[in-house]
Amino acid sequence: MARLGFKQGDVLYYVTYEMAQLFVLHLATWLLGGAVRGCYQGESAEVYARQINESKARIVVVDFDTAPVMKRAIESLDWEVQLFYVGRTPVENAVGFETIAMDTDDSAMPEFLEIDPKEEVVAIPSTSGSTGTPKGVLHTHYSAVSQLVMFSKFDYMREDTRAMALMTNYAVGNFLLTLNALYSGATIYNIGKFSYDIYFDLILQYKPNFIMFYPFVASWFAKSRQISELDLGFIEKIFIAAWVLDPTTADTLHQKLPKAKITQLYGMTEVIGVSASDLLDGADCEIKPLTVIENEGELCVASGHLLPFVKAKIVDLSTGRILPKGERGEIVLSTPSAMKGYLIDGEVQLRENEWFHTGDLGFFDDEENIYVIERMTFMFKYLSLFVSPSEIESVLCEHPSIQAAGVTGIPDPEVTTCARAYVVTKPGMQLTEDEACAFVAEKLPEYKHLHGGVRFLEKLPVNKGGKLDRGKLKEIASAEN
Repeated sequence: MARLGFKQGDVLYYVTYEMAQLFVLHLATWLLGGAVRGCYQGESAEVYARQINESKARIVVVDFDTAPVMKRAIESLDWEVQLFYVGRTPVENAVGFETIAMDTDDSAMPEFLEIDPKEEVVAIPSTSGSTGTPKGVLHTHYSAVSQLVMFSKFDYMREDTRAMALMTNYAVGNFLLTLNALYSGATIYNIGKFSYDIYFDLILQYKPNFIMFYPFVASWFAKSRQISELDLGFIEKIFIAAWVLDPTTADTLHQKLPKAKITQLYGMTEVIGVSASDLLDGADCEIKPLTVIENEGELCVASGHLLPFVKAKIVDLSTGRILPKGERGEIVLSTPSAMKGYLIDGEVQLRENEWFHTGDLGFFDDEENIYVIERMTFMFKYLSLFVSPSEIESVLCEHPSIQAAGVTGIPDPEVTTCARAYVVTKPGMQLTEDEACAFVAEKLPEYKHLHGGVRFLEKLPVNKGGKLDRGKLKEIASAEN
């Protein structure tokens, strides 16, 4: 890379399903004072070209599956790009990882690099796109090391940790997980292409004692028949990231795997990790269910205590006034792991002040646990009352016939907006629209009922960050009306 002219401040761009070889190239990038940026493997050539252009990348990493689209993207650029490929299958006109790894000529390596930790960027993960076009987030050496320090205090990953992760390799979660593994000496089994059909086979083959889920995968895992039929006693820890578990899934996981410690992590691409349940009690603390309390008539799962050095306040949505415990408002944060700014259309937009407005609705309880309720942009009004889609989804997921559910608002001139549910039923299970509506009506007040009805899907749309794609769900609803 050094002989190809890669230098301090440059960006290594990648689109690949491969992970192990990729992170060796990440290490090489950091040794040269550069930054890494990845993207979703199913994007268009136009998106790749735009991101390469705004990152000014001249070395791009692909694999056999992603190379064809990437080559079309590169053709539109005004400069020459060197392709590297990772994985076992060769890519035409690209340099293979094995060739790179066997090269021992280090004559182009700089003898000394002086960096400014708070200014120089080490990674540019992208936001999930839940509120619009994904944005590149600039994380510095300082913000990355701050997260390492926060988590190293809890010894949650050790040299004997064998972690199996369902984390996309271009997102901030995998960046954090990999840094912690390198720091602690833990082993990670990354699954490049996730498939429900083979997941339990991989679990039994590698017997990880630590597994990491997105909530929608955790819901599937908790309801699968294999969790009851197989001996999964080797699983000691379950880590939930990217969003909050619903109460039903949290309880089901605890009941079916009572010896596994379940940790809920709250974080964002812009600030990395914010809080975590149970970590403050130590790695070997008593195994207990996640904390669940009722707030404003809704069961809420705690995301634990703030990590060291993180400050947070809950502010009124209209006035910005700091709210007392138990009252809901926007979560506003100050943390050393916060981003430097955004990279948008090739321009760096720096943060303006110490406090970061998350756009998440939440509250604190009397024990200093933080609760995350909903993205404020996803909420809608029925008459003058706010409705949280995730609350209705949590109730729907309690139904024995429902595998997954997504709720969105549809316009209604008489009541402003109505809730409509999109439901995936478990294999072999039957459920009618009236039954689903009645189930919600039994548990929630009238303004949270499914006045917009229920539609059944084979699967819910998921965005590039692994979360329910609420934008796509709204598009589906709009097309039906």
